[in-house]
Amino acid sequence: MVLVIYVVVTAGMLGYVRVTSQGLAAAGFLFALVTMSLMLILDIDRPAGGAIRESQAPMVALSETLRTQPPGTFDRWRKPPG
Repeated sequence: MVLVIYVVVTAGMLGYVRVTSQGLAAAGFLFALVTMSLMLILDIDRPAGGAIRESQAPMVALSETLRTQPPGTFDRWRKPPG
């Protein structure tokens, strides 16, 4: 919701500050870039359901590796107290 408010406020500011026809083109281009970045963020936020899809295999492999190793192996460089 915060991202949508950000885009609306950005559109309002761009519309308010544009004065010339060149300003209109620049404001339109900037607004398109902001909107595209919002769409990218929303799509990346849904890794299994958006247009950009990523395999979850590395996360599953990491989970399996962490499950098979005892917790003590992760602190092997730390000296035991005492």
